[in-house]
Amino acid sequence: MQRDREKAIKSLLVTPTYFPQLTGNAVTVHRISQGLAQVGVDCRIIDLSRTDGADLLRPCREFSPDIIHGFHAHKAGRSSLFLKKELGAPLVTTLTGTDVNIDLKNPERRRAIKEVLAASDLITVFNDHALSVLIGCGISRNKVKVIHQSVLLPGQGKIDFRAQYGVRANETVFLMSGGIRRVKRIDYAIDGLAEAKKNRSGIRLFIAGLVLEQNEYQKIQKRMQRYPWVSYLGQVSREYMPSLLKSVDVVLNTSASESEANALLEAFYYRKPVVARRIPGNASLLTSETGLLFDNRKEFYEKILYAIDNPARLEDMCKKAEKLIQTTFRWSLETDGYAAVYRGLMAS
Repeated sequence: MQRDREKAIKSLLVTPTYFPQLTGNAVTVHRISQGLAQVGVDCRIIDLSRTDGADLLRPCREFSPDIIHGFHAHKAGRSSLFLKKELGAPLVTTLTGTDVNIDLKNPERRRAIKEVLAASDLITVFNDHALSVLIGCGISRNKVKVIHQSVLLPGQGKIDFRAQYGVRANETVFLMSGGIRRVKRIDYAIDGLAEAKKNRSGIRLFIAGLVLEQNEYQKIQKRMQRYPWVSYLGQVSREYMPSLLKSVDVVLNTSASESEANALLEAFYYRKPVVARRIPGNASLLTSETGLLFDNRKEFYEKILYAIDNPARLEDMCKKAEKLIQTTFRWSLETDGYAAVYRGLMAS
């Protein structure tokens, strides 16, 4: 049965990137817009990688939004603030990861972000860690709302990735999914797996994602020349992500910064065990009951071996992680959170 529709509100979603680029921000904005559309919110998406400057204002004026909703306080903050001033609509700013974990530590970017946050009518974050960071920056607790992310993977495309890349039945396939950039520390993952492969020969690694930083991709290419067991799949469309997740055994995250990684939530959804660096964004998702966290290279090596040697023991962990998707990270809960934010601003 279709859910009750909210009062029609027009929301302008401003994102640094959007489809067909499969960045974290693009995936997040698409999922949120799809949820809001189901409850009657009219969403228009502005992709700043394609539209900026004078071309930015014209379509926004034509849409005449009730709400401006910017994603990433640094990458989309300046444009979102400009639109708020020009259009006179309330501004919601969602901090999505590197803005809260990295950019706020840069003095110049910190000043720009704080200007955006000060002008925002409401701020949303994905977890309590990000909330604590903002409070530490002097942002009022009453101005910030925590809305967890969720999962939306409607794809029906079918590809046997194991067959396509010649994976043998006794090999364990690890997956790193996300944009190819320095913060993801893909080189760290490859080097750690190479060490583990000395004792567990049946290791394979799939890397899937859009090249966002060419220098980082060149590092991966050099390692692939040394390690033929590493396969770069390119950017896998959302249509085929379910097939990819079903094809792998373990999902990795070695990032230096995350908020709530879409890749980890999608791993939960498909009951895949996760090995991830213990950083605030990952630790908000993973505990000893829902995943394998590591702090250093030695622990990473140990967790890799554990994941290979104990698939049966990880089954209960995956069940508990899946339960989180059905409760804390439920799609309807995320949608209701943003719809409530919009209604509150419209009523004030």
